[in-house]
Amino acid sequence: MWIFTKDGFYSVVQESNQKGTDLLTVGSRYKSDMAKLIKSLKIPEDMLLKEAGGDYEYRVVVKKSALADYMKEQVMLIDYSNFTHEIELRNKKRADIYLSVWAKLLRAGKSKNRY
Repeated sequence: MWIFTKDGFYSVVQESNQKGTDLLTVGSRYKSDMAKLIKSLKIPEDMLLKEAGGDYEYRVVVKKSALADYMKEQVMLIDYSNFTHEIELRNKKRADIYLSVWAKLLRAGKSKNRY
């Protein structure tokens, strides 16, 4: 699952060694995004796996319920009418990246060969 919030961008998976548990691995390409997530989840910074390899340099293992609580909190904090504009107010470069994802999804939705 990909998650885009005002705090940042995250990828969430359940690693093969986590099957049958209530654990998930959350990854980010940005240390600042991960720092915000760790702070919101109130978990120790030493839980951060730095330079973890793969697509996401920063990773943390969390309980599903903790991430669900974070997601609920993020939903409750929505106070904007346009997400990309809100991100642009915070970080223009980040907004351009998010907008490119939005544009590709828009084109895919208008395509005759929809997924």
